[in-house]
Amino acid sequence: MINYEQLRTAVDTKLSMDPELRTIMKRINSGRATFIDTARYSQVLSHILGSEVSKMILNVDDREAVVSHLLHDSYEDINDVFGRVQRDIDKKKGLNIKPRQGEYPDERVEQFVHSLVDPTVEDSVIERRARAGTETITKSFHDDCIEENAKLHEEAGLKTYIIRMGTNCCPWCSEVAGKYEMKDQPQGIFRRHDNCDCTVIYDGQVLRGQTGNNGKRSKKWVEVPKDAGAAAAPRLSQEQARKLTDDKVSEVKSKISNPSEMTIKQNTESQYYRPVLLDHNSGISINREYEFSAYKVENTHNNVYVSENVDIKPKKLHQIDIRISEAMNKIGISDEKNLPKAVVVSRKDIAKNDVALYRAKENMLLICDEYAVYSPAEMPRQMQQLACGEKDISTYIHELYHWLDAEEYRNKYGNITDENYNDYIDFINNNAKKRLDKLSSKGYNVLVSKYAKDNVIKQQFFEVYTEYRTFNLLEG
Repeated sequence: MINYEQLRTAVDTKLSMDPELRTIMKRINSGRATFIDTARYSQVLSHILGSEVSKMILNVDDREAVVSHLLHDSYEDINDVFGRVQRDIDKKKGLNIKPRQGEYPDERVEQFVHSLVDPTVEDSVIERRARAGTETITKSFHDDCIEENAKLHEEAGLKTYIIRMGTNCCPWCSEVAGKYEMKDQPQGIFRRHDNCDCTVIYDGQVLRGQTGNNGKRSKKWVEVPKDAGAAAAPRLSQEQARKLTDDKVSEVKSKISNPSEMTIKQNTESQYYRPVLLDHNSGISINREYEFSAYKVENTHNNVYVSENVDIKPKKLHQIDIRISEAMNKIGISDEKNLPKAVVVSRKDIAKNDVALYRAKENMLLICDEYAVYSPAEMPRQMQQLACGEKDISTYIHELYHWLDAEEYRNKYGNITDENYNDYIDFINNNAKKRLDKLSSKGYNVLVSKYAKDNVIKQQFFEVYTEYRTFNLLEG
């Protein structure tokens, strides 16, 4: 039978690996999140928790206590995330209001968990009940945060609006969807039925100091209309939008081919980047646990490809291109002959738990989009076990060292194929072992990371030596 700790671990593992939650947490940690993010956080959390609870194998005697404990964990989690975002939003407005927590619905939770031990219904009913009830209650924790803090800001004299929106809504949800002033919203706007993923948030007035006759701002707050100085945005048909996009791409392509016509503006707040231009006539097929295609980027300095499963933004592509060049410069790679293709892939494409991977037979470097670019403060958990993992460039350096080792083998024995692949691994492993032994005999600590220590046990000395070189280059 599964206990609370096991179920908690299963939920936490899925939460930590969910790409959308990682993106949301990056926005929260950087102070850029909105209530749309916190609402989506509660929805993703509810689906993961509901899925795990519905397939639980729990002793009937423990079921109520375990599910109740998990729901209270989610209540604390959602209130913590919401509170952080609320404080950041208020801070930008010059407000200092302590966020409120929604009251924990003890009676509702007690009734729900008790329904999971009903001996008069089949197990399949209990399973559906567990999933739907867990999801609905978890999402309601966020609804309560919205309601309480909307009231709080209204009481503080700020005009607030309640917004309810969703897709593929049922008739009842469609009826209450919309934007309403706090005191004029329809009855039951915060209610939700099972399997309801409507988003309910509140929107507060935007404040700034009133402008005096001298042109300076005073400490008297006035509301700034959200559409001040802006015309209503036109609604385009799909055909109009497609034509506008095609025209824009053609314009940018023309400017790229004529650099004298292209102006690049950059300041502390914004930067214009070249668009992502893929050559669909230069595709390659890659096979991991399944086959997928990647296409060459036309306008990067390095030989970069992007998987069909990655929707990459121009800024990120630019940063990846820069990281590759910086890594090459740090290592001292000046001869660009036979450099590997750098392929930006999805988490699913790369499979297993790799953050990047050098494939010697294809001379190809796979870089997982999720770990390609990040700041030290946003270091992914998977990078903590690697040498200098707080620096995203460490991934590129690590894999380029693998490429250099492969080049050493190619220069002696020719291309790496299926037939000689084991010989290649033995070659780089034996060379690495000799170099590590020499370093250790001189008193150097070669076990510079958890990953290095793990690979000593596996006797994959080429990984240990690569970790040492990466650490020595960046920290030595």
